[in-house]
Amino acid sequence: MGNDGGSLPTRNELVKEPGKVPPLDIDFKRSVKSSQFSQCAITDEPLYPPIVSCGLGKLYNKASILQMLLDRSSVPKSPSHIKSLKDVVQLQVELDDSGKVLWLCPITRHVMSDTYQFAYIVPCGHVFEYSALKQFGEKMCFQCNQVYEEKDVIPINPNAEQLKTLSKRLLDLALSEKTHSLNKASKKSNKNGDKKRKHVSKSNSKHAKHELRTNRMLDGENVKSETSVTDMERVKRVKI
Repeated sequence: MGNDGGSLPTRNELVKEPGKVPPLDIDFKRSVKSSQFSQCAITDEPLYPPIVSCGLGKLYNKASILQMLLDRSSVPKSPSHIKSLKDVVQLQVELDDSGKVLWLCPITRHVMSDTYQFAYIVPCGHVFEYSALKQFGEKMCFQCNQVYEEKDVIPINPNAEQLKTLSKRLLDLALSEKTHSLNKASKKSNKNGDKKRKHVSKSNSKHAKHELRTNRMLDGENVKSETSVTDMERVKRVKI
């Protein structure tokens, strides 16, 4: 190592260089903005509880989502993949002494930022540092013991590669008739089909009434015909 009288130490031996940042962290820093941690994704208003997140890892005020579902024209950046409250999960967040949202991992004690990416578990909504969840062998929530699958860990403010994975998850859930929250998807009412069925029903009803009137008229004519024949026979018998 040097300093023993025989050799001189090199710079690499005296100075410990910092390790390289993993590629995932680099991508995350490039893609994320500080406002994404503190503002609603559709209104740009400050985030405040209750806070929800969609299947693409974006953050919203629940009040904004409710307003959007009531009137989409009132929300300029209305996400089309959110059709009901089943398409979002309410996050379990804490507040600091000043009343602001505290994104603090209960495991690592790191605060969510462009350095530490966080994620949440579906369906319980508890939030952790993403790297901490990846290290867990047993897929059980550290906070509530909710059992979950790896695919149901949703990165918050995902990078491009993570976004592809999340989009595929939503597609797979839709094919299984489920939503982001793992609830059963609501069946769409077929208005055109309902109108058609009502129209057919009315037509059938009119047709049935017409047939009934026709049959009654025919029955009446048959009765008259039979009566007239019988009367003629009686007249003939009397004459004879």
